[in-house]
Amino acid sequence: MPEFVKFVLAPAGLRGVSLAIAGSRAGGIGIVNGELGEDIPSLLGDLDSLATHARGAWGLKVVRLEAADVESLAPFTGRGLRWLIVDLASLASSAVAIDSLRGVGVKVLAEVRTSDAGGAPLDRVDGLLLKGNEAGGFVGEDSSFILLQKWLGRTALPLYLRGGLTPHVAAACSAVGVAGGVLDSQLLLMDEVELSEALRTLVGNLSGSETVAVGDGERGEYFRILVRPGHAAARALVSRGEGLGLDGLRPLVAAEAMGWSDPARGLLPMGQDACFAAPWRKQYRHVAAVLQAIDEAIGSHLKTAVDAATIAEDAPLARSLKLRLPIVQGPMTRVSDSADFAAAVADGGALPMVAFALLKGPPLERLLAETKKRLGDRPWGIGLLGFAPQALLDEQLASATEFGPSYAIIAGGRPDQAVRLEAAGVPTFLHVPSANLIPLFLQEGARRFIFEGRECGGHIGPLSSFVLWSSMVDRLDAELAKNAVAGAEVELLFAGGIHDAASSAMVQVLVAPLVARGVKVGILMGSAYLFTEEIVATGAIVPQFQQEVLACEQTVNLESGPGHASRCAYTPFARDFFKTRVEHRENGMPADESRAILDDLILGRLRIASKGRTRRGLNADLETLSDAEQRSLDCSDGVDAREPVANVCRPRDSLARELHVEHAVARVERLANVPLEGASETGHDFGR
Repeated sequence: MPEFVKFVLAPAGLRGVSLAIAGSRAGGIGIVNGELGEDIPSLLGDLDSLATHARGAWGLKVVRLEAADVESLAPFTGRGLRWLIVDLASLASSAVAIDSLRGVGVKVLAEVRTSDAGGAPLDRVDGLLLKGNEAGGFVGEDSSFILLQKWLGRTALPLYLRGGLTPHVAAACSAVGVAGGVLDSQLLLMDEVELSEALRTLVGNLSGSETVAVGDGERGEYFRILVRPGHAAARALVSRGEGLGLDGLRPLVAAEAMGWSDPARGLLPMGQDACFAAPWRKQYRHVAAVLQAIDEAIGSHLKTAVDAATIAEDAPLARSLKLRLPIVQGPMTRVSDSADFAAAVADGGALPMVAFALLKGPPLERLLAETKKRLGDRPWGIGLLGFAPQALLDEQLASATEFGPSYAIIAGGRPDQAVRLEAAGVPTFLHVPSANLIPLFLQEGARRFIFEGRECGGHIGPLSSFVLWSSMVDRLDAELAKNAVAGAEVELLFAGGIHDAASSAMVQVLVAPLVARGVKVGILMGSAYLFTEEIVATGAIVPQFQQEVLACEQTVNLESGPGHASRCAYTPFARDFFKTRVEHRENGMPADESRAILDDLILGRLRIASKGRTRRGLNADLETLSDAEQRSLDCSDGVDAREPVANVCRPRDSLARELHVEHAVARVERLANVPLEGASETGHDFGR
């Protein structure tokens, strides 16, 4: 198997090369980081230090190179300079310098933040460094997980990953052919990093959600920084940078000092993966131990995943749920409220989940009765909102238990709610947004969990799939190691950006340590079902909704306020939403008032999108809209962050085959070009 290249660099603005030196001495590639626009003369001292103390190859990261810079860098090519990373947008202007350096053996990577090369001359580089939304500094809309999936099918160039890299993620990415990745914010508490005690304490208490991507949500252009109470410069940038794209953000960032010596007066470009700094400090302490852990995970995780065949017919979770496949259809408000659609999902071998949302009274009773009748003895479940009014939840639960659903999912729920359902004979999965909640949830008796990254459709949390999943694997693995809970008692569903063979294969490799402890693992998907023939045929959505999804080239987050965001297709309504939010900001409208108005705008849009109906006025009858009216009013809520989404999801039969582990492993074998013992090139034809 080719070596997984491990780049080690300090986060943007953190000067000094101690981290890069440690990385190069531990078998990685130390990088001098000038990504905030530092010119070559200002970096010569760092380059000289790294060249003097590094062992083996090392590199440099800058925004662009001028032809005159080659002369300054020439002496270093004989002292170990073997890698150069530049921004994708600067490839054309840096062409002369790039060609000169490549001519003397320097490998050049272009850092990209989107799935569009924009006409850049990719033939001038040796690979692409994909920088996900969860990374620190300038980022785009797509997370590392999504950006990787988009580029896997679009280029033959080697791909490297930046954002959310951990030993588990490195193993998952290596399995699908990724050539390497970057470590920066994750390493901030290693012994080799020089930080003040105050800053070490600050970093040691981060969960990742404290970092904020400031910028333009409509175009997906941001600058990610840490924002905490008392961080005046960071809070000012959040206020001034709201709605600005890269061209507007760059001068604002350049005008601010970096806050590595004084966080209150400067910016801290830090990624969500800073959440790993504290646990890695306890587990590894040194950069060398982290790099060794990555190498070991790459070797062990893949074998465990292949041997376990986690996402396969008759896999452990499939048996536990009495299904053919360990796949659960995620509850979708105003979409998965159809008994016929539930039956179609069950026909495909997965577990259908009927979404209750705020449904009550006779409509809820009818839905339950029809679902029970259509499903018969086959498993089915209900999706509840744990944050709904308690009186409504009590009514919904009373109605549901009469019809004997097999399972339940509670979004935003609490362990006591799950325990109550379990006592009533309804096994229940809880969404868990933070790894810090795992010990409490286990202690209170919960054993079934959903880990859903921000790539999902509908309401989203702050953390990307890679960051969330890795932190959950680590925390749950640590809890199971105490032997207070048996791994076989725990059932997990992973969600957010999973839709095909490659994405499901990455999940299987990433969770290998938990599988080795006997944990039962499956996947939860919602958006993938929007592409099926059955979802329209059963009336779960109208044809116009599916056409919007098929034509979707971009998903956006409609954020009415902090912590209140939904991922949606980019439709005319989404454009109007962003326009309204900009007008509120420019008019100085108070945040609470703006949020209330934006929430009102969203209210009822999902029914317009999925069913093509609306209610004009309180207690008025529902009326059917024309296609044009529907498109102008809807928000196509619930679409995963993939582009173009039409090319990555398939009708039910094909979907089931693609998600079979044998096909996933076969694709892994092709992409990674490694022999996998026991892997089959053909799988069961589940759809026939």
